[in-house]
Amino acid sequence: MKKLLIILVFLIPATSFAQEKERAGVPAGHIYLACKNYFANSFNTRENIARRSTCSGYFFGVGSALLSLQASGKKTGLCLPKTTTTKDVIEIFLLWYKQNDDKRNMLAIEAVLTSLGAAYQC
Repeated sequence: MKKLLIILVFLIPATSFAQEKERAGVPAGHIYLACKNYFANSFNTRENIARRSTCSGYFFGVGSALLSLQASGKKTGLCLPKTTTTKDVIEIFLLWYKQNDDKRNMLAIEAVLTSLGAAYQC
């Protein structure tokens, strides 16, 4: 009986937590806020420096992962040029985000892939 009780104590919170959020991830709006002043060169406060670092890190990771997948022959649905930079990916996302009010509730990764897909179709 004690074993059953212990198992239930651990399973009940796990199942309710799993149902709490079906879509885990960073909203596109959060990444936009971190990046919207990326090209303004106004990084004179800790907050602005943190935003630029967040923006650079996120897009460096996404861009590098996509380029690595392409280089290994995986189909990503995109044809990024090998010379694509982090700044290129940020610029494409920011432009796309400003032009697509109806899609701002997407997860960041969905929005980034959508924006890159529009810019770098195969």
